[in-house]
Amino acid sequence: MWRKMALTLILSFTISTLLSYFIVIPDTPVGAEIVGYWRTVTGNKGGINDLTSIFKQSVSLGLFLAVIGLTILSMEYRYYAAFLGISLITILGIVPPQDMIAGVEWSLILFLIGSMTLAFILRSLGVFEYLAIRILEFSNGSVSKLFFIILFFAWFLAMIVDEATSIVYVILLVFEIKRMTRQDVSIMAVAAVLATNTGSMALPVGNPIGIYLSFTAQLSVKDFLFKSLPLSFILLIVVYTTIYLLSKNYLKTLASELSEERVRKRIEAYYSNIRREDLGRVKMGTMLILVFLVTVSTVDFTAEILTRFSGTHIQAHSLLSFIPYTLILVAGLIYSPEKLEYAITRGVEWPSILFFITLFMLGFSLLYTGIASKLAYVFIETGMSPGGEDPGMLAELMLVFSAVLSSVLDNLSVIVAATPMVETIVALFSAKKIYWSLLYGSVLGGNFTPIGSTANIVAVGMLEKEKVRTTWGSWLRVAIIPTIIQVLIALGWSVLMV
Repeated sequence: MWRKMALTLILSFTISTLLSYFIVIPDTPVGAEIVGYWRTVTGNKGGINDLTSIFKQSVSLGLFLAVIGLTILSMEYRYYAAFLGISLITILGIVPPQDMIAGVEWSLILFLIGSMTLAFILRSLGVFEYLAIRILEFSNGSVSKLFFIILFFAWFLAMIVDEATSIVYVILLVFEIKRMTRQDVSIMAVAAVLATNTGSMALPVGNPIGIYLSFTAQLSVKDFLFKSLPLSFILLIVVYTTIYLLSKNYLKTLASELSEERVRKRIEAYYSNIRREDLGRVKMGTMLILVFLVTVSTVDFTAEILTRFSGTHIQAHSLLSFIPYTLILVAGLIYSPEKLEYAITRGVEWPSILFFITLFMLGFSLLYTGIASKLAYVFIETGMSPGGEDPGMLAELMLVFSAVLSSVLDNLSVIVAATPMVETIVALFSAKKIYWSLLYGSVLGGNFTPIGSTANIVAVGMLEKEKVRTTWGSWLRVAIIPTIIQVLIALGWSVLMV
């Protein structure tokens, strides 16, 4: 293992040094636009091609690649590698610590912590066991129907809330299926994550990158309804069909534990053992979920009302972060307030939260040092038409490029790093559809690996806590084929899009 780790470090820094040194952004209109954006965002006044910048670029990219490489070698190393990366970046003066901290999307972190706490409270009340029973009732012993319902639930929930929240609830639901069947649910869990990510691109509220792009590119909800929602549903069917066909033996084993007779006995046992007052709390908790969904999906309207009422501008994205905490207070009516500390310590996946924070910092270091801008320049020069008069296949290349990057880097960081070159392309060629290619690729690419998106990281942490082992190999066996098909279909969709 030590030899593999040493080789990973050598390769990481060799690749980063070569890229940082040999990629030079010239003083052309495109190059000036990219460098100008880099200076505006980071406040850097120096040259992006000088030796000092090259050194910082090679270190930031090298550490980033090293963290990814060590994580691939062993998931257990990911925390140590990530902490090592951000520590060296600050100690060596590559990025000022105050900028590293500012590079984190703290509103999303705050929202995630509150959502996990609320989810634990609802789980303690038995809400997810109740939902699992209702889904079992509806499936009536049909594994294929049960499998589709779970994936559709994951897809729909991510579409109207967000991937980070929905995956918490869906994985808890999968855990209830595990307790009922006493079978391994790793395949079902990974499939649910793929469905979650797929649903998160259907509407702008489903994913932080959707929110980011909707404001940056002025993409309306109507645009999403016509250009993203239909594609998202088609790709959900791809996930269900592909995994269902490839996992028939697994589903047959699950079916043996979910026969109609056993399902009926499990349902009867549930209703006969639960007390009336407990069932009342469960139904109140279920209503709380519905209130949560409605509140989150109407946060823009709520922010507008609060702005008019208070006379102070209320940002919807920031308001979203505080919604879970308000509902936690409401949950205190049916969940003892003195148990809240226990819910916070046990319900929040703190390792996943910390790893996600470090990924934000590592991604920001690529933007700050300028290596992301250099890669952007290479991308534009590669995909532009020979005469330079039209964008050529830049949109399709962007989809593939962002999909590859999102498989190893949080997709929000990919969006932030790629936005400068996308804005440059749109300014030069008025090719606005490249924003959609960036969205499709960044979301779908996150399905490839366990660290490709927030939902993946959160799900892996929850699975490990439940002692459901998930490795890179087991993830890829489930995800790689449906994700490749998804990317290919999205490419066709992008080509046909006007």
